[in-house]
Amino acid sequence: MIQYSNLNFSKIEVHDSNIHLICDKNNKSKNIFIISHGSGGINHINLNIANQACGNKYDVIIIDHFSKRKISTQYWHDFNEKCSFFDMANDIKNVLNSLQYENIILL
Repeated sequence: MIQYSNLNFSKIEVHDSNIHLICDKNNKSKNIFIISHGSGGINHINLNIANQACGNKYDVIIIDHFSKRKISTQYWHDFNEKCSFFDMANDIKNVLNSLQYENIILL
């Protein structure tokens, strides 16, 4: 679990169902780390990875593909998917088109 006394980000913003963690609100980072999470929602593992990335001077975006589509759980063997890989790829593409960073890592 993330230790809340040892956070490496100084600002949290929510944009279009995406969580943005800013490593230093006073200095614009040149680096961005993007996490595209699964249908289980954003969890402590995502936040731990984000915290470590912020500690290495990366801003972080965690993309929430599911909440904006009103999906709480989706199993990958469900053939009536409400959020396809194509949908998630478009979400990622839209985020990438809105960024102005020199270094981008996508997980």
